[in-house]
Amino acid sequence: MQNNLNKNLSQSGADQLLNTAAKKLGCTPEQLKAQLQSGELEKKIRSAPKGSQMAGIAALMNDPAAMRKLMSDPQTAELIRKLRNGR
Repeated sequence: MQNNLNKNLSQSGADQLLNTAAKKLGCTPEQLKAQLQSGELEKKIRSAPKGSQMAGIAALMNDPAAMRKLMSDPQTAELIRKLRNGR
C-alpha cells in the first residue's frame, strides 16, 4: 500500500503533505518524518484510545478493503492529484 502511495505522490506533494500533517500534529516536518521512519508514529496510532481520530486511522490501516475503498474514492484521487501538482 505504501509503495503505491509513494508512486502516486511527487516529492513536492509528499513534502506538502508532510508539512500540513506536521502543522496539525504540532511538530516540525523533520520530527514527523523521523517518527514515520522509526515506526514511532505507527505505534502511537495503533495504541490510540478508542473513539479518537488516531484510533479511526488505526482501524483504517487494519482494514485492506476500507483502504482500497478510500484510495478509489474520487475525492481521494483529487487530493492526490492536487498534492502531485503542488496546489
